Amino acid sequence: MNPSSRDSRRSLLQARWPALAVVSGLALAACSGAVGHGNAPSYLVITAPGGTTQVPTLRMYECLTSAVNASLYFQDGSSGNFTNRLTWSSSNPGAVVVSNGDIPVPDGSGFYANGVLVPTGAGNAIITANYFGIVAQLAVSVGTPKSVALKTIVQGDYLPLSEFNTTKVATDSSGLSMGLGTSMELAVTAELDGVETDVTKFATFGFQSPAGSIAAFAPGSGTLNAVGNGGPVVPVASFGPCTITTMDNPSNIYKLFVSPVQSIALQTEFPNNPQLFVNNTERIDVIASLANGDQQDVSSESTLTSSDTSVATFGGASGVNSILYAVSVGPAILTGTFSAGGSLLTAASLETSVRNLPLQAITTCWSPVLRTQFQGCPASQANPTVQAGTLTPVQFHAIGTYGVDANNNLITQEVTRQTTWTPSDLSLASISNTGQTAGQAFGLAQGSVNITAANAVAANVPQAYNQLVVQPPPPPSP
Repeated sequence: MNPSSRDSRRSLLQARWPALAVVSGLALAACSGAVGHGNAPSYLVITAPGGTTQVPTLRMYECLTSAVNASLYFQDGSSGNFTNRLTWSSSNPGAVVVSNGDIPVPDGSGFYANGVLVPTGAGNAIITANYFGIVAQLAVSVGTPKSVALKTIVQGDYLPLSEFNTTKVATDSSGLSMGLGTSMELAVTAELDGVETDVTKFATFGFQSPAGSIAAFAPGSGTLNAVGNGGPVVPVASFGPCTITTMDNPSNIYKLFVSPVQSIALQTEFPNNPQLFVNNTERIDVIASLANGDQQDVSSESTLTSSDTSVATFGGASGVNSILYAVSVGPAILTGTFSAGGSLLTAASLETSVRNLPLQAITTCWSPVLRTQFQGCPASQANPTVQAGTLTPVQFHAIGTYGVDANNNLITQEVTRQTTWTPSDLSLASISNTGQTAGQAFGLAQGSVNITAANAVAANVPQAYNQLVVQPPPPPSP
């Protein structure tokens, strides 16, 4: 997923905003509020940090802090950030309290900044900003996060921990294995009023019981490192003083085992390898076999090379280590190496052959499963649907036709990454054109939007269209 797309779906409620500094030009305001002769304060406006638009209502969730600012306007039309110079209060501390710089941060690092809202329970409250009798108010409703879970982020996609291992032998559905010396990026998701949302910023990572020398989280992040053989240990995410954790639902509890990496192998995306067409790309995964029999994709932690980069090269315009780009006709030998946890392993080499056939047509289709490899699109499909705001996209595919073989069979190859995807309405949906996540479409707002697929490399190839239906998020819970 494009990082900017992912960030755009994170709402104001998902970030701890620091209070902004008071505008220096207003630092000499007297207690009466006047700044200079005849320029008295007129009214207050509660805004988002860094913004100027009034925030009249705010939806929050237990354990997830948010923040607001207060701008004071004067009779001459000037204004200043007065967040730190007024008094904040809540009509219902049982639902949310608001900091005047006096609420301790749970990790002991200090106090929340002025204007930070700290939910304390489900309910409603009126937040008041008061500057010597000049007031502004904000209506807040607090809901409860549900289905809090750990996910692994692979090439920008949020995947269940059950999908981390490419093959499972030693672990069951409630476990996963990591190769010694490898890492995985964890995120915390929760359903907020029915919409799957990234809440990692609010979480603290740890283990159900001490992990000893088996696994450790990088300080201040969700990066989990496998540092010693053994297990099981259980990774957990919690939320400060809140009782909500990723262990509230037993189905979200995963046992982690660490095992040495014994060997690695290259795995091609297309089953007809070693054939690739000029200007197309193929994902070459490095699959590690662990001593306990499980397998893990270690592509991002391996080095992939081509014997002839004028024929085929890794990275290319995609910048992704494991994407092979076909440059010109000829053969090339592909190799992969892995060095971690005391292991230095080389995969059996793979020979690829690049051909140059004209792309004659493209067809498009979709799948609900990410990283699904298609050989051809179905004859017909219903329109795909996606929920507005969710972290889970719909995967579009583009299948290129390169003519027929000696037996009059169509020669096809997926060209999703070489296709330009465009939504007809950027306010309704976004779609990635980047590396591994190309063709993944996210819903932003309710409506129907056409997804256009175009391939600039090929001559006389018409554009293809699919309609994506974006469903609205469910209404907030009471």
